[in-house]
Amino acid sequence: MCGISGIIKSHGSVTSSDLARAAHAMRHRGPDAESYWISEDATLWFGHVRLSIVDPDPRSTQPFSIDDGNYVMVFNGEIYNYQKLRALLEEYHNVSFITKSDTEVLLQMYKYFGKKLLDHIEGMFAFVIYDKRESSVFVARDFAGQKPLVYIEHETWLFFASEIPGLFALCPDFAKVVNTEAIKLYMIGNFFHLPHHISFFQWVKKLENAGYLIIKNGKIVEKWRYTELVPSQIRDPKDEIQFLDAI
Repeated sequence: MCGISGIIKSHGSVTSSDLARAAHAMRHRGPDAESYWISEDATLWFGHVRLSIVDPDPRSTQPFSIDDGNYVMVFNGEIYNYQKLRALLEEYHNVSFITKSDTEVLLQMYKYFGKKLLDHIEGMFAFVIYDKRESSVFVARDFAGQKPLVYIEHETWLFFASEIPGLFALCPDFAKVVNTEAIKLYMIGNFFHLPHHISFFQWVKKLENAGYLIIKNGKIVEKWRYTELVPSQIRDPKDEIQFLDAI
């Protein structure tokens, strides 16, 4: 378990203390390391707290970059088939790896396959990738939604984090206002089910399981669910249990 956080914006000022607050709020997710990355134009800020499991060497510390900084990523989770994917990248794309981590494999997969990497990776994950060549940010979450990702989109700013406390630490000016509609939906679901994309706080959204975003200039330009196997809406909690049993 790790914690990721960040700010994506088209303008405005941010200080490193904003990321530090988010990291401290999620320190329980990653006690082994705390690191940050800021883009050259200061429009992207990534933070990461690490629990070292796969390749605990410091060279695997995130935010992780390849190709002279053209691709930068923060990642929480585990890619189960990373060794197989690593072998394929070495054989067919002559990739030379500098770590033994699934982090590097995941980022190399994005470099060669773009969003199509989601057709190949198996695991539990939430990750955010900066693509300098495309001037875009790619965000994705695993099929089952095991790894969380929450975000606030406001004008030309987007804040994201693994947890709501980390998110509010990034943007303390946003009032912690309860989302009454979410409470109603939760009660309708017999205190069991809340739609995948909303939270109990106004402003705060959850990236849906099997979902991805493409962001440019601080705005979401593409939002999609990458598999048709997951129903877009599950109205009855019993339906969700039956669906989970089926898979």
